[in-house]
Amino acid sequence: MQQYRLNEAVGRPFDTALSAARMICSGVLDKYPKLKVLFVHMGGALAPVVCRLDWNWELNYKGIQNPPIHKVDKNLRKPSEYPKSNIYVDTMGPSAICLKAMIEMCGVDRVLFGTDFGPVSMSPKVHIDLVNDTITNAGDRNKIFSTNALLFSVYLLAHSLIGAQWPRRIESIKSL
Repeated sequence: MQQYRLNEAVGRPFDTALSAARMICSGVLDKYPKLKVLFVHMGGALAPVVCRLDWNWELNYKGIQNPPIHKVDKNLRKPSEYPKSNIYVDTMGPSAICLKAMIEMCGVDRVLFGTDFGPVSMSPKVHIDLVNDTITNAGDRNKIFSTNALLFSVYLLAHSLIGAQWPRRIESIKSL
């Protein structure tokens, strides 16, 4: 994979897609339905493979003699439904095609502005231009550049505060 930098170009996106697929198919997002996960770099290769995850979920070894000991997919909903409720992605990856696919898969409310500025010497302007040139609706651009990240931050902050108080609540219940 080192040759031609395929670890960066192919390995990372598919590693991200594999991580997302495992979270979906294992039932983690059903067990924790309020869990929100941000998959950077436009969600890796999740958009192109989510249809195959749906297909696999529909099959799920139905009608096959001697299926594996454990049911393959443990998720309760079609895999393509989870990005619209549990998954967020960012805009890192200068591709209008991928940005449109992410919006199609997750919805514009789940796309956050992102760059690799810092570790990679690529100007943030590349990603700003990508959003400006691809997204025609000014309200949707504002969501991607600002509102979505603010709402995601509020969600994280609210849940971290609730989580910090949770042990005390359990102790209060135990003392009753």
